[in-house]
Amino acid sequence: MKTGLGYRGCRANAAAPDPTVTLDLGSSHPIETVFLIPAQREFLEDSGIFPKRFTIEVSNRADFAQRTRV
Repeated sequence: MKTGLGYRGCRANAAAPDPTVTLDLGSSHPIETVFLIPAQREFLEDSGIFPKRFTIEVSNRADFAQRTRV
C-alpha cells in the first residue's frame, strides 16, 4: 500500500468478511453530515477507487451491541 492513496479495503478471498473501518470519537457527538471521499487513483485505468455499496453504522457502545444504520 502506497502512502497518500487513501484506505483501500478488499477481501482476501470471496468468502472473507466485508472490509470495515471503525472510528472511535472518544465520546458521544451529534453527527449531521458524513463525507465519503474516494481514494486517489494509482493509475488511470484504476476503477476500484470507491465502493459500489457501503453501510454506515453508529453506536455509543464499543461492541456495537446496540447500533443504528444511517
